[in-house]
Amino acid sequence: MGRNAEFDTLAGGELNAQFRQAIRLVGRNIMDPNMDPAASRGITVTLSFKPRGDGTVGLGFKVVPKLAGPAKVETTLLIGQDIRTGQVSMQEPGEISRPVVVEAEEVRDYDPDTGEIYEQPPIDLRAKRWKGEADGRIKRCDGVSGESG
Repeated sequence: MGRNAEFDTLAGGELNAQFRQAIRLVGRNIMDPNMDPAASRGITVTLSFKPRGDGTVGLGFKVVPKLAGPAKVETTLLIGQDIRTGQVSMQEPGEISRPVVVEAEEVRDYDPDTGEIYEQPPIDLRAKRWKGEADGRIKRCDGVSGESG
């Protein structure tokens, strides 16, 4: 008869190896700044003994780490829509990087079948008449001297 069964040597050291791996996972989870710092972690080691009837016992084991999930994080997003394309985007205030595109419609400046380029004339804001300008109630200002015209 051999030695008594020991944790370190069961299944050729496999139980010990799985336990050590679980300890490392728990340690990494605790050190991860994105994980909930207040959540408890744990390791469950299950040993199953099944008598075989011939004087031997089968041993099954499972090592399951219980890790914390991501920490709850909240932020504020600004949402906007491009008036020309209809593309909707969200962005954090003060964010320098490109906003996250939530919905995008394909905008084509050409006809894919014929290759014809769509041209839209520029909008001449000077040609637009202001409400009330026709009856003389609103006067235009040259913007530099403040004189009206």
